[in-house]
Amino acid sequence: APASVSGLTNSNGIYTYKITKTPEKKSSLIESGIGTTDIYRDAVKITTIEAIFRAIYIPSSDTDSSSTTVTGTPTPEPTQAPSTPTPTPEVTVEKEADGSTTTTKVTENTDGSKTIETETKGADGTVTTSTTTENKDGSSVTETEIKNTDGTKTTETVVEKADGSSTKVSETVDKNGKVLSTTEEEVSTNSKGTEIVETRTENADGSSVESVVKTTTSGKVVAEVVEIDSKGKLAITLETDKPDGSEVTKTFEAAKDDGIKLTEYETKGNTAIVPGEIKVGDTTYVVTTIGKGAMAGNKDIKKIKLPESITTIGKGAFENAKNLKKIELGSEITKVSKNAFAGIAKNAQIRITATKEEFDRIVALIKASGVDTSVQFKRVKPE
Repeated sequence: APASVSGLTNSNGIYTYKITKTPEKKSSLIESGIGTTDIYRDAVKITTIEAIFRAIYIPSSDTDSSSTTVTGTPTPEPTQAPSTPTPTPEVTVEKEADGSTTTTKVTENTDGSKTIETETKGADGTVTTSTTTENKDGSSVTETEIKNTDGTKTTETVVEKADGSSTKVSETVDKNGKVLSTTEEEVSTNSKGTEIVETRTENADGSSVESVVKTTTSGKVVAEVVEIDSKGKLAITLETDKPDGSEVTKTFEAAKDDGIKLTEYETKGNTAIVPGEIKVGDTTYVVTTIGKGAMAGNKDIKKIKLPESITTIGKGAFENAKNLKKIELGSEITKVSKNAFAGIAKNAQIRITATKEEFDRIVALIKASGVDTSVQFKRVKPE
C-alpha cells in the first residue's frame, strides 16, 4: 500500500490516526463521514473537512518519507437491517354453477394487517374487483369496482371503524364517464344500542331517495324513506316492524298547503297514531291532511289519534272502518270531505280538543259530511 496507518490512540473519545507515506509515493485525504479535521502535508495545511477520512493513493515524484497526523471523530460503520421476507399470498379459485369465476388472494402482511383481493368474472361478462385491508385494530377499508357489459361502471369505498360504525360512498357512471348516480351511507350506533343507517342517493335525472333505518336491541325496526321523482313529486313511507311480527306502514305525499297528507295506513293493530311531523335528515315535513280513503275499509283499527296539525280530512278517509270506536281530533280542522266518517262503529265517540267555539264548528263539519246519528261528540278542554 502507498500509505500505512499507525499510532491509533483514544483520549476522551477523540481518535488520532498517523499516516506514514512510503518513500516512493505520497497520499492525500478525502472526506468521508462526520467531524472536523485539519490535514497537513509537509508542514503545510491543506484543507479542513467535515469528515472522517480514507487514504487515497496519489502518485508523486517526491521520494521523501513524511507523516501526517489527523484528529477527528469517526463515523461508525453503518449496520444493515435484517431483510424482511416478502409475504406469500394464498390464492383460491372458485367456479360457480352459473359459469362465473371468483379468484381470491389473501396476504398476511408483516404489520399484522391482512389484504384480501378478489376478482369475479360473471357469466354475463360483468367483472367485479375488490381489495379489502383488515387492520389489527378491527378497522378495514374496502374498495370495489364493477364493470358492466353496457359500459357502465360503479366504484364503491367502504370504511369500517373498530367501533362498528362505517361509511360508504359509491358512484355509477356511463360509458362516457357521465355520473348517473351517487350514494352515501353512514352506519352508527347510539348510546341505547340502536343501530342507525342513513342513506342518500341522487340521480342524474334529478330524482333522489333518502332513508333512515333504526334497529333497536329488541329487534324493532323503524324505516323512514323519502323519495322525490324527476318531476319533483314527493312520497314518504314510514314502516315499523316489531319483534312480534306486527307491521305498520304509513304512506304520505305532498299536500296542497305545503304540508304532507297521509294517503295510506296499513296495520293489523287496533290503534292508529298519525304523526304531526316527519323528520328525515335535515328536512321536517308537517302532516296537515288525511287523504282520500286513507283508512277506508280497515276492520282492525278501533282507535285513531290525529295530530293537532291536521286541517283537512279527505273524502271517505275512514269510511266503513266498522270497528272504529274512538277518534281523537285537534282544533285546526277546517275541512271534512264527504263520507269521511261514514260507516264507522255505532255509538263511536269523537273527542275534539278545542275551545267551545272551535268544537261547535268542527262538529258541524263532520255532521255535514255524512255520519251516523249514533256517533257521539265530546269536547276536551285545551291545556
